[in-house]
Amino acid sequence: MVKSSRKNVFFYSLAVFVFLVICLMLFPLTAKAFDSSTLYENKPVQSGDPLYFADSENDNYWVVSQEKWHKCIYDNSDYDKLTDMVRQAMYNREDSCSAYFLVDKKANADDIYHVFSAVENQVYDDYETPYGGDYLKYMSKIELNENSGRLTASSNAPDYDFYRITFNIGSHTTKAEEDMIAEYLERFNEVYIKNNETIKNASAGDKEYYIVKTIYNFLAKNTVYDMDVYQGKFDADTERYRYSHTAYGALFGNVEGAYNPESFDITSKMNLDYQSDSQGLYRIHTRNQGRSVCDGYSLVFYYLCKLNGIDCRIVKGDYTGNVASDPHAWNMVYLKDYNDADYTWYALDATFGCQKSKKISDLFSIVDYTYFLRGSENESFSPENHQQLYNEYKSLTHSKTDYEFEISTINEDKLYTVITRRRDADADKEFIDTGEYNLENYLIIAPDGKFYKADADNAYSFIASDGFEFYSSGYYYSCECLDFAKGIEYSCEDQFIRDAGEYVFDVVTVKDNVIYKKNLTVNALDMSDWSNYDRDLTKYSNNTNFIGEEIPIQIDVFDNSKCRLTKDKDYTVICYKKGDNTKTDITPNLPGEYIVEVIYQGNYSGTLTIPFTVHKADLSEFKKPDIVNSTYSFDIAKGCETLSIGNVKIYSGTDYKIDIVGGLNYGDKGKIVFTGLKGSKYVQEGTVSRWDYIISSRYDISSLFNNKYISNAKYKYTGKAIAPTDFKLSIKSSDGKVTTLVRGKDYKIVSYSNNIYASTGKVKIEFIGNYTGTATMMFYIVNGSLSISCSDLTYNGKTQTPSPVVKVGDAVLKKGTDYTVSGNAANPGIYQGTIKGIGKFANLSGKFVYYIKPNALSGVKTYTTQNSVTVSWNKQGNNCIYEIWVYDTGVKGYKKLAQTSGASYKITSVLVKGKKTAVKPNTEYKIRVRAVISGKVNGKSVTKNGAIKELKVRTNPKKLSCKVARKGKNALRVTWKKDTTVTGYQVYLSTSKNFKSGVKGVTISKNSNYAYTFKNLKKGKTYYVRMRSYKKVGKVTYYSAYSSIVKIKL
Repeated sequence: MVKSSRKNVFFYSLAVFVFLVICLMLFPLTAKAFDSSTLYENKPVQSGDPLYFADSENDNYWVVSQEKWHKCIYDNSDYDKLTDMVRQAMYNREDSCSAYFLVDKKANADDIYHVFSAVENQVYDDYETPYGGDYLKYMSKIELNENSGRLTASSNAPDYDFYRITFNIGSHTTKAEEDMIAEYLERFNEVYIKNNETIKNASAGDKEYYIVKTIYNFLAKNTVYDMDVYQGKFDADTERYRYSHTAYGALFGNVEGAYNPESFDITSKMNLDYQSDSQGLYRIHTRNQGRSVCDGYSLVFYYLCKLNGIDCRIVKGDYTGNVASDPHAWNMVYLKDYNDADYTWYALDATFGCQKSKKISDLFSIVDYTYFLRGSENESFSPENHQQLYNEYKSLTHSKTDYEFEISTINEDKLYTVITRRRDADADKEFIDTGEYNLENYLIIAPDGKFYKADADNAYSFIASDGFEFYSSGYYYSCECLDFAKGIEYSCEDQFIRDAGEYVFDVVTVKDNVIYKKNLTVNALDMSDWSNYDRDLTKYSNNTNFIGEEIPIQIDVFDNSKCRLTKDKDYTVICYKKGDNTKTDITPNLPGEYIVEVIYQGNYSGTLTIPFTVHKADLSEFKKPDIVNSTYSFDIAKGCETLSIGNVKIYSGTDYKIDIVGGLNYGDKGKIVFTGLKGSKYVQEGTVSRWDYIISSRYDISSLFNNKYISNAKYKYTGKAIAPTDFKLSIKSSDGKVTTLVRGKDYKIVSYSNNIYASTGKVKIEFIGNYTGTATMMFYIVNGSLSISCSDLTYNGKTQTPSPVVKVGDAVLKKGTDYTVSGNAANPGIYQGTIKGIGKFANLSGKFVYYIKPNALSGVKTYTTQNSVTVSWNKQGNNCIYEIWVYDTGVKGYKKLAQTSGASYKITSVLVKGKKTAVKPNTEYKIRVRAVISGKVNGKSVTKNGAIKELKVRTNPKKLSCKVARKGKNALRVTWKKDTTVTGYQVYLSTSKNFKSGVKGVTISKNSNYAYTFKNLKKGKTYYVRMRSYKKVGKVTYYSAYSSIVKIKL
């Protein structure tokens, strides 16, 4: 960019001046140097920028590149090299680029601008690449830099001057963004177009059509119009505004992270998954990944057409006349349909098509083809419905008629059609609820003729349907082939349908007018569903009071479109007794429950069931009698058991009940209240009539309770006097009412008798308050069950008797007075004892379990060898098991080794980390023994352990062997292998084999000696020799076994 600061301009000019001076010194130029003989020789240049030379007299212009001189003819558009340089800089999204001229006369501003204009007119002419031509024209612009002009005069070439032209470049996108656009569209093109079998196998004309249609379908579903930018909610300098005018926005603008292209990964973020339609073309599966205004749609469409060799233009226009200005961009594509003799231009507006398409779900989208491949005479592109081309685009030869695809038949095996219903004849006015499509207005007809609707809960599935339902004011219905273009490949007229029934749509192909019939079912509106009613307008009576004559049924029904239904045309009404399975039609004339059924017909279906009740008579309407005088009694309303309503009798207890409201005590006044009972044939439940009364005397109730048992009359013996207080005394009146008497208010307790032991107790009560008299009432005292617990006994070698604790309730019984115990035992074990009650508890008995657990073992002894330890003990009867435990040095704890029922156990192995290891010589071991009894009581295992006897023993040292040799005439030398684990050795010599005579012995207390010589022996005498080792631990000495006896003759 050019800096405005004078200082920066000065340094810039100075740098350029120095650079040119160096160039001219290395490469001196004169007027004579530019003769024709040297024009095409290779001449190096020192500047990285190209130099242009112009000979104004001959109107020739020359350019010096880094390789050779090139001739370019001014005014004959021979600016290819310069234009290519500028175009490449625009492709690279550079900020600017410069060119240098060498001229033989001074040039003015017009001359410089002439060169700029020539380049500007050519730079957008690259229509071979998808990113050139119109794409580049709307994405990148060039301007003449204000500092373009003469640089300096050359002292070596006084007849020539240097000039520089700088092209400023402004772009809507960066090079990185354009690379991402190219990468994504090339991937799309590979998957959706190059690899598509329908396109590969199509004829030339059809192939171009299929490609254009694939691109159009892609934009219609992938891109959503950026209404916020269109409505001015984002300023022109915002990123949102910039992206919405680019192909980048149209492809990625609605995907999270797309506004940060440096970190945006199109491979992971952009979904290229597709669905195959009935023509075999691919449609992108995911909707609305892109977001842009019209520029973005037209740029992507242009790019993909060019990528496939299809000629395309981006065109722009606006409304005229009274319509507000609204500039717009769309496309013209160069195709030939089967009617055309040659190629011509067809209009195509992907932006409008996208906005009119119904992107209801990812799986279910209806692409609108109203603006697809249309001729100039099509109403969709008329001044009333679409912006008109600016004059600069009117040179394109626009076909008058719409494009017609060469289709002869429709493959019904793959054809899906969609029936859309709407209230308005205008197809643009479809139902939309809160900004979303009302899925109930779209019916999908599968190739097998079955109906489906889009699933509101799952964008990737359909749900089965029976068809549309009747709507009283009717709907306009459109039939569209889901995968074909209406008006190009087929036509189908809309129908206005008011009544339920079966209807047929004729789908007619464009070329040969073949008719395919699609059946539509409009079902009767199901009035058994309350959502199909207008609840505010629908009126009916659910009930009335019994009046002694027939009651007519009246009902008004309105459906959900506020249409009032006509009786006998849209529905009929019957009334029958509830529970009458025959549904005999009657007119209600008695109190009771009825069912009114509204049975729908014609455009309506289903049945509405209305419960209808004829209520019973109201007691408040009965005539009231005079004041009643009464003794305090629950029969104060006696004489009112029967009442009349007209000539119908009603009865107390059957049709009504009698309650007392007011004081019920002696001298009180109040009202007798008659209330209708549920189940009465004639009286309405809950209606009341009130009559006055006065209580003038007390009520003697002695006879009701004397010599009777109180209600909770049974009590268990506790060892203490039992004095019940809560008797739950109650009085039942003739009308069935029960009144509970309250102690202290209605009666008081006078005394108790015979109320400790099991027997019949008595209590005397006196009635008070509204009552008078006395009564003696009775209750039972019974013995409860025995509760027995017994502590464990310990074995002592004698017969023992258990001492259980015996209770009845909380009372502890005494042995010998209240019970006896049997079940003695001596040895350890599990035993059962018996309790037998005596005296006042003679009727009670029970059994219990008690235990004699083992004692600590006595008589425990040990016997050791070098490889074993034998433990013995005194047995405690025959029920015990004796456990032997050893100390496991690996886990530093005792582990059970074995158990036996005998009186001893020989230990030849111990446990180390749980594994058995042989007993070693001269080693200390820790051993525990105990007696155990076990068994099952009430199905549960029980174990009782005796006290542990803990032992510490050491095995004997290892048995040695010795050698005996003669030493001299009267000596024998005994030798043995040293045992480092022992304290010393004992060596014995004898003249007898059993070592009972002539015995000599020696104890060697130092383990360093392992030989000994017996001296002063008799020559010719036979001697016997043996030895053993010993280990001294504290005050205890452990001996090994004797070695084998060695016999030797001296």
